[in-house]
Amino acid sequence: GPRIRIQLATTRVGAGQNSPDGYVYSPNNVTAPLVVRLSSSNAAVAAVTDSVIIPTGTSYAYFLLRGLSPGATQLNITATGYTPDSVGFTVTPPKLYVSGGGTYNNYAPPVAFTVYTADTLNGVHYANDTTRITYSSSNTSVVSVTLPDTILPGELYSQSGRVSFVGVGTAWVRANAPGYRADSIQYTVVQPKVQFSFGTYRIGRRQFRDTTDFYVIVPNNVATPLNVTITQTNAAADSLSKTAPVIGSGISYSYFGLAGLQTGTDTLIATAPGYLPDTAIVIVTSPRLTGGSLPANVTTTTPPSAATIYVTDSVGNWHYSLDTLLFSARSSNGAVLQPDSVGFRLLRRGYYVQPRTRFVGPGTANMTWADSLGTGYGNVTSNNVTITGPSLTFYNQRPVLGMRQYGLGQGAYVTIPNSIGAPLVVRFLSTDPSVATVADSVVMPAGQTFVYVDIRAQDVVGTVQIQATALGYTSANVTQQVTTPRFLLSTSATVRTTQLPPNIVVYAADANGNQHYVWEPVTVTFTSSNPGAGTVDSASVVIPAGSIYYNNSARLLPVAPGTTTITASDARVQSYRYNDATAAVAVVLPALLNSWSTSPLRLGVGQWREDPYVYTSDNQSTPLNVSLTHATSVSTSAASIQIPLATNLVYHRITGVSLGVDTITYAAAGHVSVLGAVTVGTGRVDALGGWPTTIPATTDSVAVTLYARDMDGSARNVSAATTFNVSVSGSALDVRFGGATVTSVTIPVDAQSVTFYLRRLAPGTATVTFTNANYTTQVAPTVTVNP
Repeated sequence: GPRIRIQLATTRVGAGQNSPDGYVYSPNNVTAPLVVRLSSSNAAVAAVTDSVIIPTGTSYAYFLLRGLSPGATQLNITATGYTPDSVGFTVTPPKLYVSGGGTYNNYAPPVAFTVYTADTLNGVHYANDTTRITYSSSNTSVVSVTLPDTILPGELYSQSGRVSFVGVGTAWVRANAPGYRADSIQYTVVQPKVQFSFGTYRIGRRQFRDTTDFYVIVPNNVATPLNVTITQTNAAADSLSKTAPVIGSGISYSYFGLAGLQTGTDTLIATAPGYLPDTAIVIVTSPRLTGGSLPANVTTTTPPSAATIYVTDSVGNWHYSLDTLLFSARSSNGAVLQPDSVGFRLLRRGYYVQPRTRFVGPGTANMTWADSLGTGYGNVTSNNVTITGPSLTFYNQRPVLGMRQYGLGQGAYVTIPNSIGAPLVVRFLSTDPSVATVADSVVMPAGQTFVYVDIRAQDVVGTVQIQATALGYTSANVTQQVTTPRFLLSTSATVRTTQLPPNIVVYAADANGNQHYVWEPVTVTFTSSNPGAGTVDSASVVIPAGSIYYNNSARLLPVAPGTTTITASDARVQSYRYNDATAAVAVVLPALLNSWSTSPLRLGVGQWREDPYVYTSDNQSTPLNVSLTHATSVSTSAASIQIPLATNLVYHRITGVSLGVDTITYAAAGHVSVLGAVTVGTGRVDALGGWPTTIPATTDSVAVTLYARDMDGSARNVSAATTFNVSVSGSALDVRFGGATVTSVTIPVDAQSVTFYLRRLAPGTATVTFTNANYTTQVAPTVTVNP
């Protein structure tokens, strides 16, 4: 037989400890609860759960193993029908295992350590009984340790132990418990260091940093205020906002600031009682100016630009100024660049200024900003700035127009690089006004950078230049092409004789087919090549001035099946006459459709359905009579049905008569016929409603429903009363209907089901069979009648 297996989470525990993670397992999920018995070959060494049960549908169960005294034992398991299994197990003397220790600063807050109950190899296990632990320090002048501790039964460890740091040195913390081997961890306590927030800091002469920009710090928050002393080796080079900062209770730092007084180097030394000292270096350099960037390329209309000038140390790091400074501004070419002010100040405690520069004329120049008082900052020069006269930019969004078409006032526009404070007059010129015209001028409002202009195509095909000029700006031009205009026509390509007339949309376009607005009304004339098939309800329409198309009322009227071509034309003979547009239209008969065209309608013999329907694509203006013709006598229906006025479908009944396949042809005047396939097969009565597998002792009768189903299992109505013979094997129950025992049940005409009762007669089992010539014989599931 299969082998029952044992798996241990560990092969050893300490005496007085346990492992709950061992388990037994079967090769496969069990089909019934499996009892597995366990035993220890040496009950004095280890105890194990007597037995466990592997539940149905699973393959394993856990057990508890308890170490009692040092030694070795064999764990054995057996289960009925399975080959037994065993495994060796060792119990060691118990031991405490301590996790923690390390190096810490003196004055650091107390830290926790963890003590585990373990075997001799430090494998951690749960305690069987309460373990009382005491702690000791090998040197209480270095570290002290908390009071005794406890690991309760079922626990692995305790984290209640705390070590407090008393003085510099090394000490061992030892954990002891009755019956357990002890364990120790080592702590080293070192003297902490007071530190600066920087190692080396560079600052310019007569510059400073704020009183919260630097700090001295110790590794841990202090319990009482800590006095720090900062000594300087060269106090003439710099000054500190504090030379005796105090670190307050509950924090670890104290801020200070510094200022550069004269060039040189100062070494700062920070000391504090009980802490190692730290040093930092302050280098005071000559000051300088940095920054001064200006735009590289601008025009004479570009607004004044501000440059940013910083006061920095010798390597370009900014700092606050101790003094108010005076600077001058000078242009290398005053005809190109000019400062807003030739002199400006940087106030004390500032670190930058932003003098503005104006762009006054074409050319290339730069700006120089200098220290007017000669305080050592020198000067800084900007990048070269190239200034050009501004240019107009001209955009034409409709570069091609048909004659007498335009962009509705927004087809083209002119832009300038920068808005100006006064209105700008932009003048325009067409190189050939007979092709396209443009306004003489437009005004760009103050503060705006663009303005639209109206280009209108005239009565000659050609290409012209439209030029734009403005005082003080380089001119610009665009190309305007004018072509013969044409119509575009849009309507339905296929139209049913019964549908609502579709709209006809006509567009004004250039020769390339791009649509445009017309600046005069354009009359469109419609003709049909075959009015007997379809025509237009309007002889002509007008595209209004300022519009692209017309679609308000022109409609295509279907007349009879056939094809026609609708033509949109311009009756004028002038040069600006529109070329014709045509649209081919097919007028077709509508088709009848049915709801089951993709697969046959399925029924059982003697069953009917009223969910089928026949429909058309359009609602009917008069009632539509539809005839139904059957290819065979397998199914029946009404000879004709009617789709009512203002609707497009009608439901009807189809009845299965005999086994086989039928095709129904649906036909109606003025419509394309449609076929519908019908398959009639043997019915089914499976899936009985409420059928019991057991009748309890407390139940006398159970209601059951028999449904007439088609061959696919769907419940269907019957066209005539349908009787099913019922036979019962066994004497445990009978069939009741209407208060009497019956041997048949009947589904009434037009119904889908019949409900009857199974009545208990005696304890036992019974089988019920239902038969009918047009249905598959059904043997219902066996019923057990409980005593």
